[in-house]
Formats: sequence, C-alpha cells, structure tokens
Amino acid sequence: MPANTLVGTAHWNDGGIFQADGVTTQSYSSASYGDTYPLSGGETLANAFHVFGLTWTPDRITWYIDNVRVFQQN
Repeated sequence: MPANTLVGTAHWNDGGIFQADGVTTQSYSSASYGDTYPLSGGETLANAFHVFGLTWTPDRITWYIDNVRVFQQN
C-alpha cells in the first residue's frame, strides 16, 4: 500500500482523501457513506476555487471547506 494512502477503520469509518499529482490521467473513486454537506442556492464546488482542509488530533478528525467546518468525527 502506498505511503500516502489513508485507510478507514471501524472506529473512524471511512476517511477518504483526494490526491492529484498533475501527471496521472487516470481517475479512481470509491463509495463513501455518511453525512452530506449541503450547498446553498444552487452553488457547486466547480464554480470557484476552494480550499479543503483537515485537522487530525488524537480525539477527532475535522473537515473544512474554505475554512468552515463541515464535518467532525469524534
């Protein structure tokens, strides 16, 4: 398994990470289960540049879009 792969466990559910190297042209995907993050007013993530973030501590993992917390797993 590559060193830059994040694998989910029974405790943390699925922890998917998107990766791009700028060279590879293939696309890989997997099913994800859990809550969704609703976008308002017909907005999509494709109409502007966005910053995706992740904070991982011993107690929780928190996901962010544009510095706004969108999900947290304790």
